[in-house]
Amino acid sequence: MNTEPWKHPAMNVAEIPGTKATRLTFDPVRVFNRSQSAYLDGVRGSAAQLVLLHHALGYCLPGSALAGLGGGPLGVLAFFLLSGFLITDNIRSRIAASRFSYTEFAVSRFSRIYTPYVPALLLVVLLDRYSQRSPTYEYAADFHWPTGVANLFMLQDYPVFQILRRLHVPDQPWFFKTFGSGRQFWTVSIEWWIYLAVGMATYLVLRRRPPSPVQWLVLGFFAVEPLYNLIGGPGDCLTLAWLLGGAANLAYRRLAADPRLAIRLGRGRCILAWCALLVLACARLLFTHGRIYDAVFAALFAGLLFLPLLLWLGPAERAPWLRLDLLSFHSYSLYLTHGSLVVFLVARYGDALLGWRGLALIFVACNLVAMPFAVAFELPHRRIRQAILRALRT
Repeated sequence: MNTEPWKHPAMNVAEIPGTKATRLTFDPVRVFNRSQSAYLDGVRGSAAQLVLLHHALGYCLPGSALAGLGGGPLGVLAFFLLSGFLITDNIRSRIAASRFSYTEFAVSRFSRIYTPYVPALLLVVLLDRYSQRSPTYEYAADFHWPTGVANLFMLQDYPVFQILRRLHVPDQPWFFKTFGSGRQFWTVSIEWWIYLAVGMATYLVLRRRPPSPVQWLVLGFFAVEPLYNLIGGPGDCLTLAWLLGGAANLAYRRLAADPRLAIRLGRGRCILAWCALLVLACARLLFTHGRIYDAVFAALFAGLLFLPLLLWLGPAERAPWLRLDLLSFHSYSLYLTHGSLVVFLVARYGDALLGWRGLALIFVACNLVAMPFAVAFELPHRRIRQAILRALRT
């Protein structure tokens, strides 16, 4: 049994040559133990379920207090914080191992995003062809092939379109929104462009040579969407949330790398700090009348999400008692598919889905569809990545 509950799994005890003494060494690449990984998976899985419940409540319990609680925006905010946290950690780990490659990074992100995303676009086509016959279908203006192609290239709600709308320019056919009933796709494009911009910026910094004009042009093109969503956009602060997640990872790395600092912090202080952040976050929501996409709330929420990681700086064989990580393997697939499926079920069954029974049926149906979808189209992304990298090397 391990008697050092605050010993980080990346810390190793090594003998000092020529003596019987020992010292702690720290592996900068290996960071999360089983408990921490399960917790982060649980956050991701819970965020997807929150988004599903938010959309389902709007149909099943319209006008109720529960429908207006903001669970969907809270889940989206959690996704962006978590993405910034994990991608920053991935980049730092690759740099520490001296194996960062922009090509590999971009291919990895492409396979992770697009492997289930393309089938999700096709699912919209299949489901919306039926749903559009219903008077409840509201997305006919965006259910056509030009919008589908624009979504394929992550041009939905591109900043140029949003800026022109803010300037009161009348809507044009090329002001592409999200495709059909896939309303949640607006966040996927933001993530994609953040990945490309952050990866390119990291590559240019590591080269330690001034970027060429072409490289500046490419970086500028990649950064258009992230910069716009830093100050505006549908979610106002989602790029900032992503950066806050990255900053939280840097702070966590600092604490995890210094076992004495972690010991001085202690579990009791972590719990008290978490409770204080919870009070401040609730107060901020009251002050802003429930505004989730708010920079101050995002910073407080980041603390609430990532501070618990310090409670599991212990042995790697431990796992949290609440296995929320079991919800995570199909979380991205659930996020991609649930919107069109909810619209389809409402078009098919109408008023029969009103009430708590309808909410339960939609919740179960969306998860049952997302699970085999994930097995078929999300889990194989690693094989897709390896196949692309092999093709690029030949």
